[in-house]
Amino acid sequence: MDSPICQTSTVTPAKPGDFLIFVKIVDHTNKMEDNGEVFSLSGAAQKILKLLNYRTTSVSGPEYWMINGETLDERRRRMEEEQFGG
Repeated sequence: MDSPICQTSTVTPAKPGDFLIFVKIVDHTNKMEDNGEVFSLSGAAQKILKLLNYRTTSVSGPEYWMINGETLDERRRRMEEEQFGG
């Protein structure tokens, strides 16, 4: 099943030093696919950090992935606030 997040997107022009990462959202479980390998949000972030020579054993994936200028963690918090108040 395709994720609504992946059906349409806008790309902000990149600046030198920016990273552009394109991933496929596998289904509603928030799994990501890269070269046929499936990852959780955290697993994918950790793999990329390792490629960038960061050494960490724990990664909170939603803090590393963004859509429309906000991290997935910020987006979840904002949507919860809108839905439930705070």
